[in-house]
Amino acid sequence: MKWEKLEKKDITLFIKLTVASFLYVLPIILADRYYNDDLARALRGATGWEGDGRPLGEYLILLLCGGKPIVDLSPLFLILSVLILSFALTLYAKENFKRFDCGNIEAMVLLFIITNPFAMSNLSYKYDCIIMFTALSLAFLAYTLPITGSKAKMCICSVLLGVMIMSLYQPAIGMCIILFVVAVFFCIMEDARYLAWEVIRFICIAVGVVIYKIVVAPHFVSVDDWRYKASKTVLGLGLDAVKAVVNNIVGAFKYIGVYVSGISRLNQLVLALLIILSLITITVNYLSLSTHKTWRRLLDVVFILVSPIMVFVASFSPLVILASVDMRSRIFLTFGGFLFFIGVLLMYFGKKHKVSVMLLLLLALSFQYIYMYAYGNALKSQKEYEKYIVYNVAHDLETLNVSDNINFVSFDGDMPRCRQVRMICDKYPFFREIVPVYINNDTWIGGAWVYHYLQEDIKIGYPADEDLAMIDSIEPMKDNSQYSCYIIGNRAIVRFH
Repeated sequence: MKWEKLEKKDITLFIKLTVASFLYVLPIILADRYYNDDLARALRGATGWEGDGRPLGEYLILLLCGGKPIVDLSPLFLILSVLILSFALTLYAKENFKRFDCGNIEAMVLLFIITNPFAMSNLSYKYDCIIMFTALSLAFLAYTLPITGSKAKMCICSVLLGVMIMSLYQPAIGMCIILFVVAVFFCIMEDARYLAWEVIRFICIAVGVVIYKIVVAPHFVSVDDWRYKASKTVLGLGLDAVKAVVNNIVGAFKYIGVYVSGISRLNQLVLALLIILSLITITVNYLSLSTHKTWRRLLDVVFILVSPIMVFVASFSPLVILASVDMRSRIFLTFGGFLFFIGVLLMYFGKKHKVSVMLLLLLALSFQYIYMYAYGNALKSQKEYEKYIVYNVAHDLETLNVSDNINFVSFDGDMPRCRQVRMICDKYPFFREIVPVYINNDTWIGGAWVYHYLQEDIKIGYPADEDLAMIDSIEPMKDNSQYSCYIIGNRAIVRFH
């Protein structure tokens, strides 16, 4: 097993991917908003990835932060994520795109990995982004291992990479399934001699996943909170297990369908053209060049036509065996692999029709960039509005606590979105999920935003039912159009209207 040295064209591809990816994530950098768990991590220096069964992710952050407590190094983690992924994609292209000579088309096809709209929330995490995208990069690294070299080294490395990916971010393993389908497709189109070794490579990665489940996960996954329930898989082959898997698949299709229904008709048309044109052109290309017997050609065509569906399902297939799945965009990190595969199909057509393919890909990518820049401004606007509300809440609480008699604060209801974000969410309904709203009574996420401006002797927690019933019959100590502040003994309750 030996990697070839990077040539000038490979370095050029790396630079293109890095620059284009950096321009894509620039709105998140400019928004500079703490995203969900970031609020508490930046305040307390807490980690917690080991309890999620992601020990390698925790070690990575500790290494970069110089140990505990971890500190906010943004946007360094996001910049490193872009560099690591761009390098991994460059290595992948060097090993697997030798059959193409499409120049800029290769870069645009690879860009679909990071411009996956569902990955915008993954990119938004100031800490987790490097964990998630390192895991995604390792999936591509697994498919840069040359089959023509040492088979034993390739197998051992594949097993290790399978363990590492799962120890970083489990949903990223779906990219290995996608890249396996791509590898099989290349074997059908080019040289079927390596098909058996591609199957062996995939089995080795799967062995790594099994080792993780048996050896790593039991030692790290928390068993006394929600994370243990979230990690449980469907057991057995009975009717209930089958129903659970089917429900998860249906739920994933519905979730993706909601996103597609919320984008512009032109964007939907371009995506449809990408899929239809790629299937037509690749089928015609194969039939015109294949010299196999009729039964083999028929079998290959069936695989080609079904492969986009296989890749589509593969992008979330590791999740469907979970007993309980909470559909969130961050778990669809590998969905970009579906658009990447469609782009790979088009590259065969692009050998002779570079301009038309480039324009179609450029149009598809432009929608993703527009979507991202709208998202970045939505994050920024909501952050500015939240700061205004948080400043006022902190000021009111400090004013009411002039005698140091308040030591517990709770919230009732969620803070509203600002007017600009409401307008953007009406245009893009998907943003209602990926532009989170603070403040709320979740002390790990929403409440921690207020902690940034309060003294340490005040604690935030969930309101008692009797306190919520009592504030309906008493006058607030502070009141405005957004919220009211109530005092009950040593407890303050902020109720959003």
